[in-house]
Amino acid sequence: MNINIKDNLKKIFFFSTFLFLSVFLFVALLSSSTNDNILLNFNSSDIGSHNILGFIISILSDFLKTIFGITSYLFCLFFLFNAIQTLREGGISWYSTAFFPITIILFSFLFEFFNLNFLALDVSTGILGNGLNYYFDYFLRDSEYLNLSIILISFMFL
Repeated sequence: MNINIKDNLKKIFFFSTFLFLSVFLFVALLSSSTNDNILLNFNSSDIGSHNILGFIISILSDFLKTIFGITSYLFCLFFLFNAIQTLREGGISWYSTAFFPITIILFSFLFEFFNLNFLALDVSTGILGNGLNYYFDYFLRDSEYLNLSIILISFMFL
């Protein structure tokens, strides 16, 4: 009896923690503004933060958007799926955590690649997406391996 209550309390704790992190990051990313006072862009005439959650969270959201760009919203989805998974199975599988950084890197690259070559959207993929595309352009743009590399990257998602 006590073991069942203990397991249920543990599930509820992890579910609420992951759900809180997911909603917290989503609100922080949505309410971030380019006019916020952050560490590298400080305006003394602007008194308050435009972010709903305050100055420190505006620094966090600017950091995520600068490094990862639009793929920073995947962090919210990751925490949300982990919250749902803790209720269903009682634990988080190792492969969902292990492949999350690879997913962030591949989505950053693919969003920037398709943004530059096929779409005309003004979406930033951050430093990570820009840097990966610079490497891709330098090593593979003028070679016959371009189509092969894009096909291989696309098949990785299937």
